[in-house]
Amino acid sequence: MKFNFVENNQLKEDQLLHVARLVYSAVPKFYELFGLSITELCPHIAKQIGKKNGELEHGYTLLQNNKVMGTYIAYPAREIKTRQFFGLYAMQKSLGIKLPAFNIALDDPPVDSFYLARFAVVDEAKGKGVGKTVLNHYIGAAELPLLSLHVHSSNRSAIKFYHHHGFSTQKSDNQQFYLLTRDSPS
Repeated sequence: MKFNFVENNQLKEDQLLHVARLVYSAVPKFYELFGLSITELCPHIAKQIGKKNGELEHGYTLLQNNKVMGTYIAYPAREIKTRQFFGLYAMQKSLGIKLPAFNIALDDPPVDSFYLARFAVVDEAKGKGVGKTVLNHYIGAAELPLLSLHVHSSNRSAIKFYHHHGFSTQKSDNQQFYLLTRDSPS
């Protein structure tokens, strides 16, 4: 079976919709704020993938025989606030709605880290090494000396996965989302 990574802005339309579903699955609580079903929302998420300056601009997808198996989106942590702002603005504009003000309190990742904003694999690939392959691609693509990500505190399997791959949970008062970091191999 042939595996290859493709930049998200090079994906075909049907592949983008699959990636949009994975992006949704990575942070469903956020996307639920829009009040739409995953089927209604995914075409709008797909439009944001690869969009300049948006949160979903930079990423790669692992394909197996042209089928989406996993994806990640990452960028320098110093860009997080700008990318999240523009990404949220673009989603609201695409949907023609304005969300009420909300605040998800996250600990700031180190500014010199390469931030993993989204990470997901298809359900049928879980436990088969696909997540490790996708994570290793992100680690290899790191442009900065540290890697960072946030994970929901209730997602025990993700926390275990990241710890297994060298990430450490940082001390925090935040009980909802944990900040995890590790050194980059570069």
